Amino acid sequence: MNNQINMIRIPAGSFMMGSPEDENDRFLDESPRHLVELQEFFLSQTPITQAQWREVAGLPVVSRELNPDPSYFKGNNRPVEQVNWWETMEFCARLSRHTGRTYSLPTEAQWEYACRAGTTTP
Repeated sequence: MNNQINMIRIPAGSFMMGSPEDENDRFLDESPRHLVELQEFFLSQTPITQAQWREVAGLPVVSRELNPDPSYFKGNNRPVEQVNWWETMEFCARLSRHTGRTYSLPTEAQWEYACRAGTTTP
């Protein structure tokens, strides 16, 4: 791939997922807080760009066609947007087939763990 996706290693660990009941601006679906333990995983360092999307969209179809240029806000280095879950699954399937490695969307727990980066602030 010409538009390399830089993956970063997120180390295994645990964290308290959710927010405490006394946190300002919390949502009800953020409770109850609970301990989550995760194995090491990899996450793209940045959102997938439109150039990266276009390159993967040009790979052979696995299950469905992909619009190579779905974004409203145009720019090769801008994040791709205006894509749905099914399209992102196809993107991951094509990338996985092309590289021989498994790619997927992060789980909610993986995303929160990576975003928190060891912090406990809101």
